Amino acid sequence: MGITVFEDFNVGEIISDLSSRWLDQDGHIKLLPAIEFQSVPLDHLRLWCHSTARYGIPTLELVQWLKNRIGTLKALEIGAGNADLGYHLGITMTDSYVQRKAEVKLLYELTGQVPTQPLPEVLKLHAMDAIKKFKPQVVIASWITRKFIQGKDTEGVSEASIYGPIEEKILENCQCYIHIGNYNIHRGKTILNRRHSGFTFPWLVSRAKDQQQNVIHVWER
Repeated sequence: MGITVFEDFNVGEIISDLSSRWLDQDGHIKLLPAIEFQSVPLDHLRLWCHSTARYGIPTLELVQWLKNRIGTLKALEIGAGNADLGYHLGITMTDSYVQRKAEVKLLYELTGQVPTQPLPEVLKLHAMDAIKKFKPQVVIASWITRKFIQGKDTEGVSEASIYGPIEEKILENCQCYIHIGNYNIHRGKTILNRRHSGFTFPWLVSRAKDQQQNVIHVWER
């Protein structure tokens, strides 16, 4: 992950302090302006994200931007993970719970990663099952790992997983697909070859090493 942990860091204290600042009593990330998350050293932010299985941060600005974008349309979040973004948007949240699978948890442990722990309000549904069930006009995802394509992808490609959704099918089953991610991390998404819009803002915050590469991609039809 590339986090630099200096000897004078007290990792436990950093994580505890930031959790008390950023998490509410139910375990959701509080709805705070981006400047709050940007007020700490990036290594501290990334360490906290790594330790609490967070990827994209639902800043106040991001949530407001998405609400304006959604308007009166019916929206659904897939890959909701720890139930932060969809909670603040007030929309249905779903997740495949793949990171709770025994073999995936073991892989995460071996690679020093922390799996997400979806809260009860996150419905256990694979992306396409959720879309077929709720028939949203807008599908929202943050840091989704796409489907590994046998014969095209090489083993170990970071932006693909055998458990990931086929994002081309998502595009075919909604009016608008919004993905919040990072240019560097998600540059291998196959749907980037489709016509879409990309938005970068200073209030986009994530666990990425290069915050300047944080981006919102929007596909519409």
